[in-house]
Amino acid sequence: MPKKDKKKERKDKKNVKKTNDAAAAAAITAALLQCNISPQPMPKGDTILSDEIEPNLLSKWPKLRLKVPPIFLHQPVDFEHYVKKILNKGIKFYQPNRGKVYTRIMCETFNDHKRLTQYFDKEQIPYHTFGNPTKRKMKVVIRGLPEALDLDEIKETLKSNSIPIIRLHKMKTGEVRRDNSMLVLAVVPHDEKGKHILRVKQLLGHKVVLEPPRDKPKQCYRCQKWGHSQRYCHGQVKCVKCGENHLTQRCQKKPEERPKCANCKETHTASFRDCVYTRGSYDYSLMQFLGLLKPCFKPRVLVTDDNYTTLYRNVDYDKKKTKTL
Repeated sequence: MPKKDKKKERKDKKNVKKTNDAAAAAAITAALLQCNISPQPMPKGDTILSDEIEPNLLSKWPKLRLKVPPIFLHQPVDFEHYVKKILNKGIKFYQPNRGKVYTRIMCETFNDHKRLTQYFDKEQIPYHTFGNPTKRKMKVVIRGLPEALDLDEIKETLKSNSIPIIRLHKMKTGEVRRDNSMLVLAVVPHDEKGKHILRVKQLLGHKVVLEPPRDKPKQCYRCQKWGHSQRYCHGQVKCVKCGENHLTQRCQKKPEERPKCANCKETHTASFRDCVYTRGSYDYSLMQFLGLLKPCFKPRVLVTDDNYTTLYRNVDYDKKKTKTL
């Protein structure tokens, strides 16, 4: 059976189940009304917060480091060609570290980071970076809440306890939970006020367990490279199916045609979990062990007009590594 027909069949089954559930609920309500019994809402319990956050619980989340995020130039980019122009603009940055996939650049201040990314945008140089750490969010998974609870009610209850909830939604997972509970993902500011959510022990009468979300490898849906998201990516647009320079939604590849990876150029999609460039795959771990994907780290030296000609050279990284191996 074609994939489209299978998807349609699954969708139809879900719609039928929803219809049957709604009809059953309506029939029960009608029967109760005939017996002069009004359906009772779910009883609401108390919400209990501890006086302090448990250190062991807080340690499960990574500490927020207020440092300037790095900028990663996508290869191939002859960065040496732009160094003098960047220095003339008064932008301060440290000696770049060049690897097989990226050239890593660290700026001295957040303002230098902003000006350098603006320059790369103007020159249409492909790169990616990360957001300002002061604007970073904290994500908390809440376990132990029944499916029948309303998300808006949960959100209002948390807000009434001085917890600044930004977003709250039900998580879709493959876990089988026999207690008819759900997983709720809460997003709060990564500051002292946001951390108050870790004090919650009981929510609307239900004991809850708080934990960080699972750390999964990130893939950019813009350039198809791994390790970052598309929000701060300014790299070359690539298709996950055919590897060409267009968005995946606009791909015209036929199902019978072989895919092509945008990263390794092999005959699989760029999202293939066993690709040599996919973080967590065996080949990726092997290349990391051999040092083929790690940048060539150099001492942290501020680039100036006096030393820029000797600090950075666009050497052939592959040949250099071959000799050292």
